Amino acid sequence: MTNTMIDGMFSIIRNCRRSKTRASADAKKLMQIFFLKCLSFKRLLDGVGYEQRIGNEYYALPPIIDHPTLFSLVRSLYEAFCAFELIYILPNTEEKRLVLYNLFKMQSLNERQGYYHCLGREKQKETEKHDIELYGQEIRNTDLYKTLTSENKKSLENHIKNCKYRITIDSNNSIRKFNWDNYGLLGIKKEVFEDLYSYLSLNSHPSFLSVLQFENAFEITKPENIYFACSATRYATAIMSFYIADFCKCFPETDEVTNEWDDMKKFFISFYNECYRTHNDILEP
Repeated sequence: MTNTMIDGMFSIIRNCRRSKTRASADAKKLMQIFFLKCLSFKRLLDGVGYEQRIGNEYYALPPIIDHPTLFSLVRSLYEAFCAFELIYILPNTEEKRLVLYNLFKMQSLNERQGYYHCLGREKQKETEKHDIELYGQEIRNTDLYKTLTSENKKSLENHIKNCKYRITIDSNNSIRKFNWDNYGLLGIKKEVFEDLYSYLSLNSHPSFLSVLQFENAFEITKPENIYFACSATRYATAIMSFYIADFCKCFPETDEVTNEWDDMKKFFISFYNECYRTHNDILEP
């Protein structure tokens, strides 16, 4: 199924490159970044090995699956999916999308400010500092900002000041902080992905648990790294499926691509959305 998802993404990327706005162009770049992560995940499933010759002696580590790095990639896939959802899918008006998109840009540019002094690029630092201020003012100029309650305006102003984008704005224009485990907001059934982010972090961070797992990961009779690889693959494939479905929802021009897919590809890409999500994004045969 992973290959099917990757093939589907590539056909979308190859055929849907034109954009009318910078925001939609950036959305398509985010898809390309996501696609590269998927390729890296697939490559790791083939295993990594090592060879060295010292004098007349030859040493070799046969290909093994590096499951902690697999989980790190799945977590990165999930975070990339969340970013796309927060900016392009969850906002139900153009002004809300502008607010999230501007905050998204502000956070990245602000985090880069600290590096410019070391690199001696003060001019670019000042340019991007001005851009940050401009993006913030664009948010304040929206009708949405002007009609917020004092409490919600204070919350949004705090995110503008601190350049943080992980928020949601609901139908009542209430500002809420987005946490990585807000699966319900993403249309994911909680019982399916419950504690997923914690699980991915636990299996990718260096910890005593990772040491215990490593002890039994490569036993010949029962290699647990295979079990972990299967678990990581299941989650990765589901996230790929969610991303494809929502990207197609965001960009209707993808219909020209998906209509050309065979029934089997449509079934596989729709499968996880039908089983794991509270709303079904099904590609009709």
